[in-house]
Amino acid sequence: MKKIYVLGNKGFEEDSLPLNIMDNLQVKFYDKGIEFIHVDPMEFFTDENDEEDLILIDTDVNTSVVRVLEDIDMIESTPNVSLHDFDLGTTLKIMKKLGKLKSVKIICVPQYFEGIDEGKILDDICEKIEEIMKSN
Repeated sequence: MKKIYVLGNKGFEEDSLPLNIMDNLQVKFYDKGIEFIHVDPMEFFTDENDEEDLILIDTDVNTSVVRVLEDIDMIESTPNVSLHDFDLGTTLKIMKKLGKLKSVKIICVPQYFEGIDEGKILDDICEKIEEIMKSN
């Protein structure tokens, strides 16, 4: 079963959209052998994750449309003051440096805001997933 990792934070409304639509994605892709898993970026450091080709869904504060990012060097890292401040970009760059990551495709979704068309975002994410699956 192919895993797609979903990041987000239900406690932080602006970062909640990926999680808000995760159940709908699970239903739409259940018969296609795709599993959606909510994770924290630090969880990728576990030895249990043996995937070298990751597909992620995450919020991107710099986009108003769903898009796919494949170059992790394009991810802006936040300044790290403590381990608590590690973010997705930092985590992926470390994984790549350690040889644990061959490729990554991040389906970037806009921040949640009141009135956002979640149905349209869901359709756009489904389209991106279909494109990624065809190219793999």
